Amino acid sequence: DVHLVPQKNLGRLVLPIFVAERRRRIDRERRLFALARDRGLAAADLPGVARAAAAGRVATLLVEEDRFVPGWLNRSTGRVHPDGEVPDDLAQGNSPAIRTEDIIGAVAETVLLHGGEILLLERGQMPSDSGLAAIYRY
Repeated sequence: DVHLVPQKNLGRLVLPIFVAERRRRIDRERRLFALARDRGLAAADLPGVARAAAAGRVATLLVEEDRFVPGWLNRSTGRVHPDGEVPDDLAQGNSPAIRTEDIIGAVAETVLLHGGEILLLERGQMPSDSGLAAIYRY
């Protein structure tokens, strides 16, 4: 009974359970990514995943912890603008507006807005080198 355990000991007792469950979830999502990729229902290329996120196709996004890709994401179209590229829709007269953000973070935000899930992984746990991997709904 959890009520019989002193509160100061509760965290120490439940931590191994949470760690084991997280490990199982990561392993499951990596397996699902491999299976889905074989069927054309997963990808790890940033431009493709960004377009799929904008279209609401991403069910689960695996994101590499502490990975930063500078640039700008058009959240309506999913078009990725690398850092330093001036998006046509931001240019105004002779003074183009330049924005920089973390593109991977912007993709993750877009996935969440469309009801998808995000799972943060360490670099060695990622199934790709791009900093993200997406499992599509369709």
